[in-house]
Parts: sequence; structure tokens; C-alpha cells
Amino acid sequence: MASSTRPTPQRRQSWRAGGKDQPMDPQAKRVLRVVYGVVGLGLIGLFVWLLIIPLLRAQTHFVALPVVDYEALRAAPMAFTREDVDGFKVLKGLIGHGGSQEPIVLAELETSQGMRSLLGEQLKKIAPRRKDVLIVYLSAQGVSEGGVAWLLCSDFDPTRPDSGRIKLAEVLERLSASPAAAKVLLLDGARLVADPRLGMFVNEFPRLLDAEVRAVEDPSLWVITSHGLGELSELSYGMKRSRFGLVTAEALNGAAESDGDGDLTLAELYDYVSRELAEWARLASAGQHTQTPVALLGGRGRVTSIDANVVLLPARHRPASSTAWKLLEPGTAQAAQAEAPPPTSTTSAGTQPTAAAAPSTATASPTTTSPAAASPTATPSDTKPPEPKPADPTAPATATKSGAAETNPPETNPAPPAAKSADRPPPLTDVAVLLGQAWQLREQVQDRSRGDAWSPIDYAPHLWREFQELILAY
Repeated sequence: MASSTRPTPQRRQSWRAGGKDQPMDPQAKRVLRVVYGVVGLGLIGLFVWLLIIPLLRAQTHFVALPVVDYEALRAAPMAFTREDVDGFKVLKGLIGHGGSQEPIVLAELETSQGMRSLLGEQLKKIAPRRKDVLIVYLSAQGVSEGGVAWLLCSDFDPTRPDSGRIKLAEVLERLSASPAAAKVLLLDGARLVADPRLGMFVNEFPRLLDAEVRAVEDPSLWVITSHGLGELSELSYGMKRSRFGLVTAEALNGAAESDGDGDLTLAELYDYVSRELAEWARLASAGQHTQTPVALLGGRGRVTSIDANVVLLPARHRPASSTAWKLLEPGTAQAAQAEAPPPTSTTSAGTQPTAAAAPSTATASPTTTSPAAASPTATPSDTKPPEPKPADPTAPATATKSGAAETNPPETNPAPPAAKSADRPPPLTDVAVLLGQAWQLREQVQDRSRGDAWSPIDYAPHLWREFQELILAY
């Protein structure tokens, strides 16, 4: 039987079965390999550049060491310390690796034990390289006893004076041990002129500071203190900042850059802070008080100017006229306006008036008439103007609209303008009365023998503490 032959099925053509690619020329393959290799090496090199080069540049580290929590009635509080530390947050973008670091706050070191045992180690970890710059802002009460400069810590107790404080020399020693190329200490302290409870009738801390810095043989250590001997680190109650802390933060944020080279140097910082604080003190006190920051160098002590080229930060090119205290501090704007010279058009008594203030000839001289228009009965003597009487030089003269001088009796008890009287500070007697009332209120609330009623000590201890610090600061 003949077998039937089945037709062989045709193989379905796959959609992938397109036209086969022509083999690439070997020379083109070599060119592509070279191009890909060059691009890969370039990307690797760029990655290494972005990763390593910033590490080779000098970096600036900013550290804040505030002593805030003084026990009420044990030590005078450092008002607005938290606000000053928060003010340095504007430096983010300028400090640390790539400008990404914020100011480091060592709040846990405000005790005497913390400063002695941990300060040096922490500073070495923050700035471990020899090319970096370390800026430390230290806010604490500085006092003197027995010819030694001390810093009061948060655990200070006047009944146990041997504890709760640290010698300034120990702090400078730990700062000098940092491997950084430049160490800058911004010291805002010694707000006490005297404290008889501590046996300190004159605070010699600024003078002793000079001797302590001179004893540190470290030419890379710089200290800028808020004021000099016989002065105070003044406060701005309107802006809730210390003047030194506010002006220093503005300076580091770019206001001190003066030569336009894009770098903020230590000399520019000191010049700006000194100039602004001196002007602020003069305007706010009408020239009665001064505040002069002092620059000191390790091994030399006090210096009048800084000639070392120490670059602190890249500058943000903020104009110096943008300082906040000139715009916001109460009283300084009015004081600056009062010092402005008077307008040139104003004339004072005894000076010749200008042409604009001179009498008009049309109103001062008689009207000229023709003979035909004159009265027939008029005589030559009638047409002559009356001779003016000489003015009494002792009588006050006021200018009228026509320019003539009139003698008016002086006003008695002139009322001052309302705007200027509002700018005047309250009398000292009123402040003393209010302060006395505040202390009486404090004694009433503090007296637990009057009853078991709740008081601010129970439900608002933080506000009660701020109240005590405020009245104690006065």
C-alpha cells in the first residue's frame, strides 16, 4: 500500500528573524572601546575630584559653649544666651564640609566637671585637621578672686566656692591643645562689675584675661572679648540679645567683609565688631558709656590691631548698612537723627538772612506814585517813608511772613513735643518703685507659710525662674 506523503509544514517565520546585522568593522570597534574608556575614566576622575578635593581644603568649624542654667540667686544670670546661640544658625552654608554643618552647641558641658573632662576631647574631634579653623563662642560669667580669673559654671554655689567654677587658664589650655591651624575664642562674659557676696568688689577679669592669654605660648590662639576693663557686656532688651553676640553673628554672616575679595578675615571681623559696638554704646547712652572689644594673641596678650591673614569664612557680601541694631534697636535711630547737622537754609539769630528770607522790597518800601496821582494837599514830608526804629538787640526776634522782625515775650514752660517725650526713658525713681514692688511680689509668692494655694512655682516654674532672673539682673 502506497503511503501517502504528508506535506511538510512550513516553518513559521519569527518576528525576530529580521535582517541580520552586518558585522561591525574591527577598526570601529576599537574606536568605540577607546571612547567608552575615556568617558569612564573621566567620570571616575570627576567623582574622585568631588569627593576628595573638598576634604583637602581648609574648613571652618563653629562651636557654641553657653552657660545658661545658673541657679537663681546663686549667680547673676546670663540674659539672652539662648537667643545669642540661636542667632549663629545663620552661618549654616558657610561652615563645615561643603557648608552643610550647623553650629555645634555643647550645652552638656556647662558644668565644671563637663568642661574639665570633656571640653578638650570634644574640640579635637570637631576640628581634627591641622589646616582647619576653629571658632568657639563662650558665654559665661567671668569673675576674679585672689588674682585668678574664673568662669562660673551652671553648678556654681557661693556657699561652696571651690566647686562649680573653672579657671580661665584651664579653658585656654584645652582650646590651645586643638590641632586646628587657627583657634578663635569669642568670649562674652564678665557682666558683673562687682559682687560683694563673692568678696569681689572690683571685677578684674578683663585685666587678668590679658595675663592668662599672654601665658599661653600659642601664636595660633586668638581671643576677642566683648569689652574691656571697667566696662560691661551690654544687653539689648528690645532685641533680646547681647550686643556682642548680635554684632558678631552679623559680622560672621558677611557684614564685616570690606575689601570685596570674597573672604572674611579675622582682622575684618575685629574691626567691624569694634566699630559697631562703640557706635551702639555711644548712641544708646548719649556718650555716657563705652564698650570696646579687646583682641588678644597667645604669647603676646592684648594687640591693638590684627595683621595676621587668618581667613575665617567665605563672605556673603552683605552691605554693612544692613546691621539690624541700627534699624530695630529703640532709641538709636532717634539719636542718630538728632546728631545730623541742621539744614543749610535755617538761619540763626545774629546772622544775615539769605535772599529767600530777606524782606521783599515791594512790601517794605512805600508805593511810588506819579505827581498827577498824588494828593494836592500832600507835602514833600508826607511822601517820605517813616524812619524805622532801631531794634532792641536784647529782645528776641521772630520772622514774620513779610520778613519783618517782631518782639515777642518768651514763652514760659513750653510743652515738649509728644514724639520726643515718648522716646525719653522713664525716671529712675519709677524704675526703683517698680523694682521694689517686684521684689515684694517675689517674697509673697515664695512664702509657703501663707497657705497651700498653687502659685507660679508649682504650675509655671520656668516662668517663675525667668522672673527671678529678670529682677536679679537689675
